[in-house]
Amino acid sequence: DEGLVETRQGQGSIRAGTSGSLKTRNIVMAYSNYVSTFGASMNAAFEKLFIERGYNFRFAPYDSANLKLDTLPLNGSTDALIFSLDSDFPPELLYSLANLKMPVVCVDIMPQTTLDAVCTDNEFGGAMAADWFIKNGHRKCAMLLFLPRTHNPSLRKRGFERQLFFANAEMECIDCDTQPGENSTVNAYETMMRYVKKNGCKFSAIFCDSDLGGLG
Repeated sequence: DEGLVETRQGQGSIRAGTSGSLKTRNIVMAYSNYVSTFGASMNAAFEKLFIERGYNFRFAPYDSANLKLDTLPLNGSTDALIFSLDSDFPPELLYSLANLKMPVVCVDIMPQTTLDAVCTDNEFGGAMAADWFIKNGHRKCAMLLFLPRTHNPSLRKRGFERQLFFANAEMECIDCDTQPGENSTVNAYETMMRYVKKNGCKFSAIFCDSDLGGLG
């Protein structure tokens, strides 16, 4: 009301009369070299959002098998880092991120520390799937593990398995043993074909750890 602050789209709330001197912000998004369909769409959404608002935005792919912060192309011009991680946080990485002299936000995984993060509750999602099966009368259930053994599908399995345990229901795990870079949909199809031919179908409901496995 006093005219001391003005709001500019793409810049936020700033001191009145200083908008001309604002520098362009440089945002880096680090993501794994194993990119799911969901991850790719999320990356594209971030890129579109920041570029539309006048930021400099670039990606920094990292090797999931050898993740070290010093391998990312960060420099003095980087103003903020978005970190998309597909596995558990090593303690060394948490320490490095917490000590960066810039804002850091983790996406799609909760690092269980004071770092800012935005993610879905994968463990609760698995529990919800099991609960739905139980309420619909299924006592023999299965779970198809078709994604590489990363953090999020592991949490879905834990929630699903625990909820069935509480209900005294049976669970069968069918593991596709998918490795990073392999076609997870094809693996899901081929694994289920082999499983059913060998064992038949002793369960009445099956939970896939992601939509691409269900498609297979």
